[in-house]
Amino acid sequence: MSSLRFLGARTGLSLVGLGLVACGSSGESPRGPSAASQAPAVDVTADRGAAKQSWVVAVGRDPTELVKLAQSNPGWGKLFNSDTSAALADFRGPALQAGAPAEIELGAARAALELAVARAQLAGLTTNAWSRLGEVTGNSAGAEAVAWRACFEARALAAQGQPIAPAQKRLPPNAACAGVVTALTPGDTSPTAAWLKGQPPEGFVPPAGATPAWTTRLEVAAQIAGGQWLEAERGFAALDAAAPDVVVGTGEAALGLQDPGLALLGAHVAAGLEGAGEVAQLP
Repeated sequence: MSSLRFLGARTGLSLVGLGLVACGSSGESPRGPSAASQAPAVDVTADRGAAKQSWVVAVGRDPTELVKLAQSNPGWGKLFNSDTSAALADFRGPALQAGAPAEIELGAARAALELAVARAQLAGLTTNAWSRLGEVTGNSAGAEAVAWRACFEARALAAQGQPIAPAQKRLPPNAACAGVVTALTPGDTSPTAAWLKGQPPEGFVPPAGATPAWTTRLEVAAQIAGGQWLEAERGFAALDAAAPDVVVGTGEAALGLQDPGLALLGAHVAAGLEGAGEVAQLP
């Protein structure tokens, strides 16, 4: 880019020893070297050099480069105002063009990374809530709702690497979604397991209550696993973020649920944009 470097400034802290001189009743000076004279010297030369080279100091001296950066694309203003999604929308198209300026690519990467981190944090809250849902809910919601909650609790536990036995115990006998829980068993090769990997066999029919949005999300997850980042981005962008993966009941009493096993999907999509195919620092 330009002479403006985004380097984090490291501030050094020098500790100065304080020598405490005890006064005896005779008024004699203490024997031997004082504590202050024994304190090791702390060299802060490197810290001062790093601080002088930091972008904060550079902008303070001459804001021209920052102004130029902000004027290169409206996404920078939105990024500085924490409107990350809108910033990424502004950066994304220009960044995909051949010969895109470095400041545009940097803006797109920064916006995508911040969005990925935010989505990952939200995903953590989602899976934590689902993994504890069975401890606080009873069976008053009806057998179908109880079954799907147990299935999704199992998906959340599996996503966290925890045993799914607590959820299995809450799964009603002969539940329509029982195959979803069975598919979480290591080595399972059932059609449902293939569907959950985004590769349903021909003629496969998802369990009752599953929506097309769930199948699409599973396909996007498979594309990410296969490194098909642009395809995953397009598929994810076409989804309604609020669309449920499962609908229990009908009419006004209908209950929509989303698969916590895919809670990190949006974070992985955004991280793929930031890292050109690398899911950076995410589970």
